[in-house]
Amino acid sequence: MPATLAKPNARSVLNQLDALSFASLEKLMPQIAALRAKKHPLVMSKREAWLKKKVEAGLPAGTWDEYRRLIDRRDQSGLTAQQQQRVEALADAMEQHRVEWLGWATELARLRRMTLQWLMRSLNIQRPVHG
Repeated sequence: MPATLAKPNARSVLNQLDALSFASLEKLMPQIAALRAKKHPLVMSKREAWLKKKVEAGLPAGTWDEYRRLIDRRDQSGLTAQQQQRVEALADAMEQHRVEWLGWATELARLRRMTLQWLMRSLNIQRPVHG
């Protein structure tokens, strides 16, 4: 007779999870979130879908590249007054975008009832590293 495995109940699964180290639990959480999403697909409101699109979009195309190119030029040979003004305008625009992004991401996290850190993990968003 083949042995049948008993279907685990939530309490026994939680007890097993409780025995894991923090690091192991952290590694397991994205897999649990993916399993949850598979079993209960997320139905987003229009606002939530708009926020997700804004959060995932990042900086407008070319902004970071133009900024880096001007900074490299400044470091090598200096900038004209017009180029320096452009660097300052780009820096201001990037800072404004960061502020707006944080607002969008925070609102999306609140709508999804999760922390900003978990939202970023669930969307696979890395913290930006700017030179």
